[in-house]
Amino acid sequence: MSTAIDSKFAELKETIDLRRGSGLDAALKVVLNNSGKVLMDQIRATVTEADQEEIDLLKTPGRGSTCQCRYDHGDHHVGRVARRKPRLR
Repeated sequence: MSTAIDSKFAELKETIDLRRGSGLDAALKVVLNNSGKVLMDQIRATVTEADQEEIDLLKTPGRGSTCQCRYDHGDHHVGRVARRKPRLR
């Protein structure tokens, strides 16, 4: 995934540099070839797959005794561990 992220940042830098140095038309050629969208789709798919693997692991029998698992789709919080607060003596 780091290769896709590096490529996406390079594409963004190229687009910004073209806009600043050569104008809008040059930058639009990069934007309109959809290479940035393809990269972001790959990154999103990889993240979704990793999220699902983590959810599946957290649902594995035996793990419930050590953690309270919850998946909050909107914030991507996976497997929050419920811990007792330490008592002060």
